[in-house]
Amino acid sequence: MAYAKKHKGLWVIIECSPDILTKEEVEDMGLWIVGRADEYLFFQAKHGKGFEKYYPAVEYWKDGELLSTV
Repeated sequence: MAYAKKHKGLWVIIECSPDILTKEEVEDMGLWIVGRADEYLFFQAKHGKGFEKYYPAVEYWKDGELLSTV
């Protein structure tokens, strides 16, 4: 979230499913990922509805401002 607040552009905060991460990855990174919204939407379209099971978007940010929560 801090990254999305500081950087211009459209960002998405994603909660990654612990089912697809190792214990070490969860300890190192946690479950939250910040990514560019266009890349997220590209992969969502490519992989279909199952994608959201593992990578649900929880917030959208634009130019440091919270646009919406899901």
